[in-house]
Amino acid sequence: MIKIIEGALHEAFVALQGQSQQEGNQVIGQGEAFGDLSNDIEIQADILLGQVITDFLKKNKVNCRLQIEGQKEMLLGPSPAEYYIAVDPLDGSLNFAKKGKTLGLPFSCSITAFSLNDEKCCFEDVEVAGCIDLRSKDLWLAEKGAGCFLNGTPCRTSGVTKVDIKKGIIIGEMYYPENRELLGRIFKGERGWLRNPGSSAYEMSLVASGQVDAYICDRQKLDILGMAYLMVKEAGGSVVDFNGNDLGTKEYVFHSQMPVILASTKPLSSGILTRIK
Repeated sequence: MIKIIEGALHEAFVALQGQSQQEGNQVIGQGEAFGDLSNDIEIQADILLGQVITDFLKKNKVNCRLQIEGQKEMLLGPSPAEYYIAVDPLDGSLNFAKKGKTLGLPFSCSITAFSLNDEKCCFEDVEVAGCIDLRSKDLWLAEKGAGCFLNGTPCRTSGVTKVDIKKGIIIGEMYYPENRELLGRIFKGERGWLRNPGSSAYEMSLVASGQVDAYICDRQKLDILGMAYLMVKEAGGSVVDFNGNDLGTKEYVFHSQMPVILASTKPLSSGILTRIK
């Protein structure tokens, strides 16, 4: 399955290269994902990538329930399905729409494959996950029990155990006002590297490969959180809710949100939780 996910993400990268470079400032409606903007350029790219991934899975005869952001769930192959596959074709859509003629800020595509034993999926059921930076082609892949890889090389979290934004980078989701207020409170008066590039799939993948020490969000969308859970856990990190509970046994519901801290280590998660509380 990991080769299938890798191939689908590469197909998505290739398909996007011919898209328009103009600014996408013609907003025509609200997005499906909790208020994200949808403009002419973003909509075309989102539909294109979703179709490319669907076609690739069909071509490779993957027997699955397929959920793509903004679309109804579909069944590929005979029932019962072997996998539940969740896809966010274009995360960081505003960055994509505004990229102009440069690489710009990050926008990414992610795929998560859960094993199916019954109708209910939990985070611990993720078998394979991948995220590709649609600007650079950097590719993160993780397989349950086999590790996490960046461009084919095994990767690990940074190993940081103490909160220190002078020495390391922490990413906080800035889209939601309450989360901005939370971040302002817990880091009040501190100088350092608190960032938000604007594509949460990409940002959470950076925790797995060690460039970022932690990621904090009070209402992270689950469409991509399954991918991030497997990657960070396989890279040796910690993924907990705001009560300090690992997400493993929590039910995965595609169109929902939950608070999460992805950190390089359990001690770093604990340090962030202490500040929050």
